Amino acid sequence: MIGLILLNIENVLDIQNSVTAYLMMLGAITIVGVCYANKNLISSNLLVKLGNISYEFYLIHFIVLLSLKPYFTNPYSYILICFIVSLGLSGGIKYVCNGILKCMTFKNNLYV
Repeated sequence: MIGLILLNIENVLDIQNSVTAYLMMLGAITIVGVCYANKNLISSNLLVKLGNISYEFYLIHFIVLLSLKPYFTNPYSYILICFIVSLGLSGGIKYVCNGILKCMTFKNNLYV
């Protein structure tokens, strides 16, 4: 999910220089290193919940990035607001889809 955010920040804000690429590379290496060194971090409750909504986040984040871009001049507040909105919409979509699926399986006596 962090990789998607970094790639979209680079594309949406039209930041394409060697310093940005270097910082993105260092950030990715740091994240992989921390997760590899601490295996319990990957199975933490927060990361499991983020993993459960990652597909919905993938589907909705770029739409949010493009739709909110005209309203922000400060790139840092833009990124933060887009992340929060994408996270909220992803959780909402997951909640609604799970509710519909549970209703359909209970109604038809299906056990998934």
